[in-house]
This record gives sequence, C-alpha cells and structure tokens, in this order.
Amino acid sequence: MTSGCLNNRYHIVRKLAAGGFGETFLAEDSYLPSRRLCVIKQLKPIQTNLDVQQLIESRFQREAVILEQLGEGHPQIPQLYAYFAEEGRFYLVQEYIQGTTLNAMAIATATEVRQLLTSLLSVLAYIHARGVIHRDIKPNNVILRQDACQPVLIDFGAAKETMTLGMPPGESALSIAIGTRGYMPPEQAAGKPTYASDLYSLGMTAIYLLTQQPPHVLPTDPRTGQLLWQDASRVALDANLAAILDRAIAIHQRDRYASATVMLADLEADSPIFSPPSEPTSPLLATLEPPEFAPSPEPPTPVPVAYSQQSYRNRQILLNKVKNYWIKGVLETSLHGKALIELGLETRLDAVEHPWGMAWETPEQSRQSLPPGTQAIDKFDEMGEGRTLLILGEPGSGKTTTLLELGHHLVLRAEANFNQPIPVVFNLSTWTQSKQPLANWLQQELQTKYQVAREISQIWIERQQLLLLLDGLDEVDATKREYCVQAINQFCQKYGHTELVVCSRIQDYEMLNCRLQLQGAICLQSLTLEQVQHYLENTGSALVALSQAIQKDWTLQELVKSPLMLSIMTLAYQRIPLEDFPRFESICDRHHHLFEAYIQRMLNRRNVESVYPQQQTQQWLIWLAQKMVAESQTIFLIERLQPQWLANPQQLKVYQLIFWFNFILISGLIGSFVLEVQKLVPAVLIGGIVFALVFGTNQIVPSPTLKWSYQRAQKTLILGGAIAPLFGIALKLAFGFAFGQITEANYSSSLPQEISQGLIFGLTFGLILILIRGFSTPTIDTVTIPNQGIRQSAKNALVFAIFGILIPGLIAWVCEFRVNFWALCGLSFGLVVGGGEACLKHLILRLILYCQGCIPWNYSRFLDYATERIFLQKVGGGYIFVHRLLLEHFAQMPLETTPGTRKG
Repeated sequence: MTSGCLNNRYHIVRKLAAGGFGETFLAEDSYLPSRRLCVIKQLKPIQTNLDVQQLIESRFQREAVILEQLGEGHPQIPQLYAYFAEEGRFYLVQEYIQGTTLNAMAIATATEVRQLLTSLLSVLAYIHARGVIHRDIKPNNVILRQDACQPVLIDFGAAKETMTLGMPPGESALSIAIGTRGYMPPEQAAGKPTYASDLYSLGMTAIYLLTQQPPHVLPTDPRTGQLLWQDASRVALDANLAAILDRAIAIHQRDRYASATVMLADLEADSPIFSPPSEPTSPLLATLEPPEFAPSPEPPTPVPVAYSQQSYRNRQILLNKVKNYWIKGVLETSLHGKALIELGLETRLDAVEHPWGMAWETPEQSRQSLPPGTQAIDKFDEMGEGRTLLILGEPGSGKTTTLLELGHHLVLRAEANFNQPIPVVFNLSTWTQSKQPLANWLQQELQTKYQVAREISQIWIERQQLLLLLDGLDEVDATKREYCVQAINQFCQKYGHTELVVCSRIQDYEMLNCRLQLQGAICLQSLTLEQVQHYLENTGSALVALSQAIQKDWTLQELVKSPLMLSIMTLAYQRIPLEDFPRFESICDRHHHLFEAYIQRMLNRRNVESVYPQQQTQQWLIWLAQKMVAESQTIFLIERLQPQWLANPQQLKVYQLIFWFNFILISGLIGSFVLEVQKLVPAVLIGGIVFALVFGTNQIVPSPTLKWSYQRAQKTLILGGAIAPLFGIALKLAFGFAFGQITEANYSSSLPQEISQGLIFGLTFGLILILIRGFSTPTIDTVTIPNQGIRQSAKNALVFAIFGILIPGLIAWVCEFRVNFWALCGLSFGLVVGGGEACLKHLILRLILYCQGCIPWNYSRFLDYATERIFLQKVGGGYIFVHRLLLEHFAQMPLETTPGTRKG
C-alpha cells in the first residue's frame, strides 16, 4: 500500500519499511488542522484463523494500552496516538520522530558511546520496571531526535508477539522469534527473552557504532562463543568500557548485568559520562547531548510539597512514630536479628497481575533468582516512580523483617528529603469490612495506631504523600481476603502515584482467585544448610550441640530453613547437650516441641524478675492470643478491648446489666438533688433511651486528643442552634403535661413560660454541643502510651464536665432559674459526651475479665513483663507477638476454664 486513506482519517504519504510482521507508513492526520505527520504500523497476524482472531484483537488492545502508557511516561519513547483494526489487519498510530537512526551515523568515539548507553539505559530501566521487554534493540530502532537531540527508542517488539498467536503447529520457535540477527541473544532466539536480553542487544548496538560492522559478521571464540570485537574497533578503547560491553553481551544471561540500573551504575562509576568535550569530533557527538532522563540510584523525587510549620511538624511526628514503633521497637529487637543471614530473593512476576492486564514473560522467566546481595530496596528502586511491590515467603521466612528493612531505608530518605513520601507500616489483619475502601481503612488505622486526625490523614491520602507498607495480607480473614485484594487494586487505580508494598505468606496468596495488580513481586528463599552451619559455627560453643543435632535430624534440617526457626532454636536449645535433644518422626511434633521449649526457656530467663507465676503468665498469653486470632488482630491495644471479647453471651449480659445499673445509679444520685421522686424515674428512663440511641452499650470508642477548631464547630451550628432548641421545647412541654405543670387552669400563663424555659434549655445545651464538637484532632499526639485512649477520655470528660457546670449554671443564674438543676444537668451531659461513658464501659469490661482470670488488673505492667520475656514486642501504645507463628502456637494451646491465681 503506497497510497490511500486508513480509518477514513490517515492519508498515506509513503512506505517507510516492511518486514515479516507488516509494513510501516508515514501518514498525515487529516482530522487535525496541522495535518500532523505520524507513523502507522500495519501488523499482520501469522494466520487469519477465526478461532484466534478475537484473542488476537483482545490482546492487541491491551498491548496498545501499554504502548500508550510507556510513551506518555518517558520522552525517549514515541507516543501512541491511536490504534484500530481494519479489514482483518491491526494498526498502531505513533508519534513521528524526525531525526536520524544510528545505523546512518558516522563512526562513534568511546565518549559518544558512553553517552548513548547512559541515555538508553535510563529508558530500559523505565520500561523494565513496568514489566516490558523491548526485544528489538538495534541501530535502526534508535533515532536521534533533531529537536531535543535525544536518542529515542522505537519499534517495540511487543505488538509483534500478538501477531504470532495461532501459528501453525510445528512452526519453529526461531522462525517467529522477535528480534534481529546479531542483536538477539540465544534465549530470545529460543522465544524466551528476559530483561537481560535487552542489555545484550544494547551492547551489540554499541559495538556496531564502534566497529561499523554488524555483530553477526564479527568473529567469535570457538570455545566459549563470545564475540571477539575489540580488534575490529575503529576507535581507541579503554579497558573499562570494553569490560562493560563484554559483560553486557555475555552468552549466558547469568553472566550479564542483573538490570539496566546496575549496568548504568557501573558505567557512571567508571567515567565522568556527563562531561562532553568542548568540540564534537563526529556527527553523532554533534547531535547527542547529555541525557535528561538518566535515572539516579535514588528513587524519583515526587512533586515538591509546600509545608507549613504545622504540616512539617505533623510529618516529622509521624516519621518518628514509624521509626520508633517499627524500626527500633520491632526490627532492631526482632528474633530475626538473632540470626543475621543474608536472605536470597527470587522474582515472582507470575504472582501479580500486570496493571495493564498482561505480562510478557513466560513462566520460566517469571521466576529468576536475583544476584547474591540483592536487597528488597534494590528491587524497589528499579521500578521508578509509582513503585508497587509484593513480598512473598514461607511462614517465618522473614517477610516482615524484609518489609521493615525496606521501610528503614525509606524512612532515612524521607527524613533527608521533605519531598519524599512518608513510609507508614500497617497490618492488614484489621481490614474486616468486605466493601470498605482501603482509603477509609487507612484513615481509621492512622487514627487508632498513630493518633493522626482524620483531617490530616485524608489530606495525606488525597495528595498521595504516604508510602504504604502493608503487612499481613494472609492475616486477613480468609472469607474477606479476596475483597481486600480488590480494595488494594481499586486504591492503586484511584491513587496511581501512591507507592506501596504488600507482604503475604505465599501459600495463602496462591490460593486466591484474584491477584494484586502490582509492578513486581519477590519471594524470599529458604536458608540452605550451608548457611545455617556457617552461622552456627560463628556463634561460639553454646550452639555446638545444636549444629551436630541438625546434621543428624531431618526434622531439624527442615525447620532450620526458616530464619525464625533458626532464631528460636538458638534461644531454646542453647547449651543443651546433644544427648538431650529429643527425636521426632514428624515436623509437626518437632515444631510443637520447639515452641514449648522456647516458652519454657523464656519463662525461666535469668536477669528478669519473675513477677507473675509461670502458669498464670502462660494462661494470660493464651487468652490474649486466642482473642487476637478470633478478632483478626495483630496489634493489641488495651483501650480497644471490646465487649465481644467476653467468653460467652452470658458474660455479655452481665456486662450490660452492670453498666445499666451503674448508669441508673449515677443518674439517680445526680437527679435526686434536683428532682422529686415522681419526676426522677421518667427523667432517668428518657436519659437512658437517648443514651442507648446515641452511644449504645456494645461498642467502646475512646475520645481522641482535643483541640478547638472553628471550622469543626461550624458544622454543628444547625444541630446545636436549631434542632437542640426544638428538642428542649418538646422535652419541657412533655414534662409539663406529664407532671401537671401545664393545666387548663394555667394554660395561657404556663405554656409560654414552659416554652421559653425549654428554648433556653435547648439553646444552652446546643451551645455546649457546639463547643464540644468544635474540639477536633488537627494534630498528632507526640507521645503514645498504653491505654492512652481511655486516659484521654477521662481527661476530656473532666474538661467537658466543667463546661457543663459553668455554662448552664451561669445562664440559669442570669435567667433566675434553678441554678443547681441546670448545673447538674450540664455536668451529666458533659461527662457522658466528653468520654465518661467510654471510661465506664472500659472499667466494667476490665473488671469482668479480671474476675474471670483472663487478665491481671494492671494489664500494661503484665504486657511489659511479657515483652521482657520476648513473647511480645511493644509498638507505640500497643503490643504484638514476636511472630505470627508464636501467636498461633499460643492460640492453639488449651485455656483453663477456671480462673487462676491473679496477681498484679
């Protein structure tokens, strides 16, 4: 086709190229006044079998979306303008790059090649981070843009792959391999390209520029198959550049660079790449300027954020909490810290669903071991802006430790650069509502775990200023886990620039019917016996017997592959003679014995005062673990104890009866000072009904730290200024008719009086309500202590009680009403609304649990004691078990039905 119109829009100017997959044309866009030039690629399927036509079209659409995303995100990739299908053929409409391809340029110098490699490696780092392999890098597919003097990478091979669907049976894989002879590595010729394949092609392109000869005509080493190109170079070479290119074009991909980022770092460390000479020595150097899109070893910087003094303070407080809670409180004191062995990592691209709906790697390529020494932060940094990562592993393999190590790096960056997002650790176990958006759940967690006001957290989420570290996807209730995955995916679609990391046990994740739509996934590899023995040999004589026992016992060999189990063994089996090691025929029995030995060793720890009886300590921990598993909780907060933690419905009824008894008793005592008996009973009943409708009895909600907010008070003006007075009038009239204060005899005189008093009554308490609601939480608490929510509720109740006494009492004194009546009503109102009801509920619940032997009275003291015994770790004002496996072990242990000895 050399003329005509495609899609009734694009007029063909001339043919640019033709190949086995189709033809390329230069065309004009007749829909635009400028008649913009564009490149149209016509793609031909291998065959036109109707059975695969729909599949081809569907995949073609998805790949078009990918090409559009790539072009919009990087200036050195052509933009995709449109795609369409016509008469059984598929067309891509792309940006026309005016310039010269590399194969038309004169010979390049070593400096020019360095600059070119640096610029193109930035492009490869960008596309590889998004799961894309170019597959056809060669001099013809690199254009030096005339206007910007940048090398532009064109002609991605992805769409060509679609055209091979439905090829005839028996067709050679080589005959449909995407790539060009000489520039295509062996694995790509076999139809199995990897990221390292692009580095091979780029290296061959550089060699072409240095030799002006196609790679396939250059000699090779008959023993190794390695290309012998240096003697053919027509320019002076330095040894470092030659070594970098030799590594890039190694025959075996394991010998090449692990990533474009690593190759770029090698190139930058070797020479001052960004210092071009003052005068160009060839046409190539004259057009090639220093790259403007080269990646840095540090992740890309987000758009700068202007911080007010308060905003900056809030940011620093949250960073300090994350650092103190998780890095210092958990990571630096974790059991894994006892066994610092370098964990191997493996990519698992098949574990995630590509954000654009497809992955281009084959199953074999989707699982590759990363080079030794590679850390999660290295893999995370490779992904560029908007990074999302899934961390998988076996139980006890070190997923949370890896997540927190990653978080440690990110916290340091955020402290050094205000424009970096704030890394925050969350545990997904508390995600319990199937239809709850993740953003709403994040606001709840920030308020509960980090004492961040909803107003602040909402701004951070909307402006995408948080970096989410989400641990424990496997700890979400199994019936809600897939809903949680969907919520994360929906969040990623809505907040596309928010970076996040998710952790999960691999077995639980693989059982899901849906996948996370993240950019990448890594899996922690098990420890080898060589690693374990080397570690034990370096720990001294205390673990010699353990090392010998591992060599003889296969159950120990299986368990010790987990870093957690190795850590527990080093504590539980320390200084135990070899003959005292029991033998087990099953891993389950060995697992159970190991945890029992650990528990006994920790209970008998020296240098820790034995404050509580061992049996009682163990029972309290069992009860706590069972309740946390039942409620899907990982972090335990004393103030978040709820009535549903009671053992059975009978105890819940006892709790409710005690609460109502106390409510009636307190209300009756206060009311008896100002009301007659016949008025006291209905007043208490009405108050109880209103209380039940507003607060209920089965939920304890502590009050937050308060600070006055005029904007918050404005929202209550209608309720306090209009509805409250009407309610006051209705209440006063009801009492007037019920108790004979309004009769037919005094109707005309008493009715206006009752209405006016009711109006003042309503306005007074409406004013108190406005004042109370005007208190919000626009800042973050700098200090977090156990049971802080209930302590704060008590303080708030006291403050509001004072308001409740003063304001109504003053108004009553001015209006010559009964001062004591109004003051006591205000006192009751302030106590309840300010947080007194939460304190009363919490006190009753703690009392019942104490009497049942479930908890000690001084609960925080006991939890600190359990932390000293290395059963728990302190996270801010809460506590977590040192590992999920220990939590599960305690939860499976039998709980005594009768209360034990209570102490503390």
